[in-house]
Amino acid sequence: MAESEHTKELHVRPSQIGIKVLLVTPEDEILLLKRNPDAYGDGKSYWDIPGGRVESEVDIATLTKGGAVPSELTRELKEEIGWSQDNSKALTFVAHQQITTSTNQPVDRLTFALPVDKNIQVKLSREHTEYKWVPVRELGNIADLGSALQELVNQNKIPHNLR
Repeated sequence: MAESEHTKELHVRPSQIGIKVLLVTPEDEILLLKRNPDAYGDGKSYWDIPGGRVESEVDIATLTKGGAVPSELTRELKEEIGWSQDNSKALTFVAHQQITTSTNQPVDRLTFALPVDKNIQVKLSREHTEYKWVPVRELGNIADLGSALQELVNQNKIPHNLR
């Protein structure tokens, strides 16, 4: 047999990178967004936090150091909740999770925390149907948390007191 008959070509899809942020108020409340199943076409609705996929090439190691808010996250915050953060607060790295989307795409999900004032004006995009501020201590009682966020809650990785 020819060598090509013995060799299988491997098709590896590179993982996408998603950046999510826990917006934490001085009262230790987190902003949750209810995912709009019509916007994603998969019929799934659950509570998650703001963020999205990174469309440009980024270095995960650099991002996980925290610090300045990357432009990708600034863009997602503007798109999803209509908020332009002022860059005066620094991001804190929370977790790196490897997840699979409902369309079976691998994603490296990086979650950060950012201190905010609760009085920020939230203007939802069509990607979400509602929002609410939830005390960190009550996150474990919220039905329908997205699986990645639920994992962080279960592992007690949600930060408190970011002031």
